[in-house]
Amino acid sequence: MALYSAYFDESDSNHCSVVAGVILSVSQLPHFEREWRLLLDEEKLGYFHMKEFAHFKGEFKSGWRGDSDRRANFLSRAIGIIARRCNISIGITLDRTGYQKAISVSPLVASFYVNEYTAASFMTLMRVGTWADRNNHSDSITYVFDDGNPKRSDFDRAFHTAKAVPELRSQYRLGDLSFDDDKRLTPLQAADFIAYEVCKVYSDIANNEQRLRRSMKALLKQVNGDWRIGSEDMLLKLAQQANVI
Repeated sequence: MALYSAYFDESDSNHCSVVAGVILSVSQLPHFEREWRLLLDEEKLGYFHMKEFAHFKGEFKSGWRGDSDRRANFLSRAIGIIARRCNISIGITLDRTGYQKAISVSPLVASFYVNEYTAASFMTLMRVGTWADRNNHSDSITYVFDDGNPKRSDFDRAFHTAKAVPELRSQYRLGDLSFDDDKRLTPLQAADFIAYEVCKVYSDIANNEQRLRRSMKALLKQVNGDWRIGSEDMLLKLAQQANVI
């Protein structure tokens, strides 16, 4: 049985594709779920989705607009749960222009990284492996991604291609991979929150908006995070390790 699980969701803009999430130990998972569900129950919510929260849609259509204290308190409590219960948050921001440059190097690279989602998802595995090395965790890790992305089958194929390579399976602790509904699985709701925030930061900078959102400031201050911009070099290194170039 894996001792850790990694949960990831995606967020996109005109400038980038982001895949981000959290790593949770098996021992902390029930505590995370209990506290997150309590937060939702107290606010009479069935689930949390950051895009709906930001734009007053879905669960946040009624009673939230104009109530800045309620919104700030909700996000503060959500961030507190992530900070207390998750070992680390990991995220990759993949610039669309950089991705196009990387896949232009070789048709084999393009066939492996079929789209930005697959590339960004795959690069999160690299960061998980680095975290595991740094913390002396040698066991495989269970990976759970949100099932809402229509391109998930491409990543699933790339994941299992890598898992068939013993060196990669060991380096990135490639255990089981599954896809689930972020409305049902609470750690995926935390992943959705972080992916949205990281994507918003990169997009704001690209649009010459320098103000950092209060929620992102709180994440940076409280949550142990490894959020990176995926580079062309990272893509090529992973492709080489998987023997596609």
